[in-house]
Amino acid sequence: MIIIRSAVVKAWMHEAGIADQRELAEKLGVHYTHLSAILNNRRTSLQAVDRLCAVLGCQPGDILRYVPE
Repeated sequence: MIIIRSAVVKAWMHEAGIADQRELAEKLGVHYTHLSAILNNRRTSLQAVDRLCAVLGCQPGDILRYVPE
């Protein structure tokens, strides 16, 4: 299973000058609860990863991790 490394996303948020998850949700154009689901690996898509990388200025490999099931 591929998961989003939320602690790493938070570090990238800090680097990008994004104060909190609400601000990140606004920049992504999604509702805060949708972002929460993404960061908690309940709802993840390539489109979400694409948006995160665009806003944070990172690569998918920076925020994703493979975990064997």
